[in-house]
Amino acid sequence: IVIPNAELFTNSVTVNTAFDNRRMEYDVGIGYGDDVDRAKQLMLEALYSVDEVLKDPAPDVLVVELAESSVNIRVRWWIAPPRRIDDLRSRDKVISAIKQKLYVENGIDLPYPTRQILFHDQTEETDGDRSQQREGWPAGNSKVPKPRTIGGYERKLAIGRSPIEDNGQS
Repeated sequence: IVIPNAELFTNSVTVNTAFDNRRMEYDVGIGYGDDVDRAKQLMLEALYSVDEVLKDPAPDVLVVELAESSVNIRVRWWIAPPRRIDDLRSRDKVISAIKQKLYVENGIDLPYPTRQILFHDQTEETDGDRSQQREGWPAGNSKVPKPRTIGGYERKLAIGRSPIEDNGQS
């Protein structure tokens, strides 16, 4: 179809799509310790409680990923008419309903990414020796390496022996 520019600039244009409805989706992460089937059922209940969500075609929920911090479930639903403001309103209501149903009413975890960072002072006699270095983890039942002093390290360097070659002997 060819439409003259003058027609586009001077008149209103209605864009008709192939479908009267629009499918929306949003990914929700739940904890690894939570019951996936129960969470999926609760999500469907939350979807059906939102007036803007169409019953036909029916909404669905699908596990899509085993992520670092969560089991991700994709929630999909249809709305009509497919205007942008309807998209935003339905998304707001669906996400709010899912949070209420999962977390507030049923205690299902909605985790967020976490990291564990371990520090150690890097003065143990095994630091630099990759076969013995603990990388900050607790020693458990193993013997904890003795700390070394900066002065002792400098002395080893001054006499030309590497602390790794010396293997912590001085």
